[in-house]
Amino acid sequence: MHRPRNRRTDLVELTSKPLKLQSALSGLLLLAGVIFALGKSPIGLPLALLGFLWHSITRIRIWWNHG
Repeated sequence: MHRPRNRRTDLVELTSKPLKLQSALSGLLLLAGVIFALGKSPIGLPLALLGFLWHSITRIRIWWNHG
């Protein structure tokens, strides 16, 4: 199939900024939890678990609203 050469393509970002922010913050929390857990801190595992759950819920919300 042949595509016209001058055809303009547009990229539409469907994910809202608050959900992107939640995704980024939950990823940072997960990363911090892993770093603390590797340093044998007792708070590391709960932080990592909380970050993972928050990120998972955010990904489901993104899929639900924009999937």
